[in-house]
Amino acid sequence: MKYSGWPEPGELVVGDVDEIADFGVFVDLDQYENKRGLCHISEVASGWIKNVRDHVREGQTVVAKVLDVDESASQIDLSIKDVNEHQRKETIQDWKNERKADNWMLIALGEDVDDDRYTSVANALLREYDSLYDAFEAAAIRGREALEDADIDDDAAAAIVDAARENVSVPYVDVTGYSTSSRPPRTASTTSDPPSRRPRATATFPTGSNWRSVTSARPSTGSRSARQTTRPRKTNSRPPQHAPATR
Repeated sequence: MKYSGWPEPGELVVGDVDEIADFGVFVDLDQYENKRGLCHISEVASGWIKNVRDHVREGQTVVAKVLDVDESASQIDLSIKDVNEHQRKETIQDWKNERKADNWMLIALGEDVDDDRYTSVANALLREYDSLYDAFEAAAIRGREALEDADIDDDAAAAIVDAARENVSVPYVDVTGYSTSSRPPRTASTTSDPPSRRPRATATFPTGSNWRSVTSARPSTGSRSARQTTRPRKTNSRPPQHAPATR
């Protein structure tokens, strides 16, 4: 699955290096249909660069920051050096999660699902959640309730919940603490035992942003790499995303 439209300045994108020139690197964007960006040699790495190939290689998967987009010239300017290690790891993990979610969609809807139905269901989920992965995680935790606001039919909702509960590993966190109790004051005849404390209690709760309903509104490649899906604009800390979906 890939998104239609164009990335926006400031957005972090995943792509594969498909050509290296003396003046820079061309990157095929994995998350956008038929989109290719250029990372100028000055944006490949910090400091003076003698040979671009000392820093990147053809076929390498990289995370880059979108510097500028000129739709009329079909040009996307990228920077690899402006992405720190934390951003790179987080973006790669999100990208991997979306590839998983794309496979889960095919499990739910069937390998032979037509493109129109797949796109319709995916876009409905993305209007309610930041990503397909988030939607499946919520469905694994809360079942049909998580999909009540999504504009999808009952068959699709039931299939998504089943696929989610079969395939999604829901994260959990342990919450620990102490509980104390009051007791009557000791008298002179009472032995001086040390104060008692109740045993430590441990509770486990599902975690994740989808423990509660998410009302904002992301992609993977994989077996359905030609699919195009809307990327709704977001209001969280990530760079704004895109729309609309077409075939």
